[in-house]
Amino acid sequence: MVRSLQGDVKTLRKEMMEESRQRTKEMEEWRADMDEKVRRWQDGVNEEIRKEREAVQSEREAMKAEREEWKEEKEKLSAWLDETDQLTRKVETLQAAMEKMEEETDRRRKEEKRRGIIIYGAEEDVNDKQAADRVAENLGVQSSTWDVIGRMGKAGGGPRARPLLVRTRTAGEKVAAMKKKANLKGTRIYIDDDLDAKERRMQRELRDAVAAARREGKRAKMAYGRMWINEVGYVWTAEGVIRSEQRAKDDQDTNGRRLKQGETQKWKG
Repeated sequence: MVRSLQGDVKTLRKEMMEESRQRTKEMEEWRADMDEKVRRWQDGVNEEIRKEREAVQSEREAMKAEREEWKEEKEKLSAWLDETDQLTRKVETLQAAMEKMEEETDRRRKEEKRRGIIIYGAEEDVNDKQAADRVAENLGVQSSTWDVIGRMGKAGGGPRARPLLVRTRTAGEKVAAMKKKANLKGTRIYIDDDLDAKERRMQRELRDAVAAARREGKRAKMAYGRMWINEVGYVWTAEGVIRSEQRAKDDQDTNGRRLKQGETQKWKG
């Protein structure tokens, strides 16, 4: 019986040891499995961290590249602005020079016009210099200093002789000649100031009005931009019509004196 119990104890111990080894094995396998899972998890976490780091680094590099690009663009913009400023200054300088040239050209043109005389009715049977000399002789002035510019208009444009433009040496010579234009009465020739198209139209309208008044037996006389008929003054307005000087406001007489409203310039012809 004792032997039987001893055998049972040995068997039980053997079974218990076997079971212990089995459990130890299972525990080791479970631990190994857990270690593998932990390793994989750590690897996954490390991979995520690596990716995040790479993403952050990539973002930093992109931002750095953008900053560099922005810096280049800023430098280009600054250079463009400097160039624009230089061009602006050059343009302003050129504009100032052009304005000065235009002012000088305008001054010279006005100066030339102040010395200009337009001769109407001078026949074209002789050259322009000879025609100008004839007119000067009729006026009673010297033409040796006159600069004969030439005929105005196209040749063969009509039966009338083309106007002849001359310039005196000084404005005083021109004034002296204009004061003697009454010496041309009885001829087909008359002289006028060197005017632009608008001014010539104005003077032509006034001249026609004076001629019509004289044909009616009225006393008529004209000057630049105005005329007098039977001692009543008329002016040429900005609207391009002849208006009674009685309706003029703050106008001027031929001596430069301002006319009051309702006042007329008397003609002492």
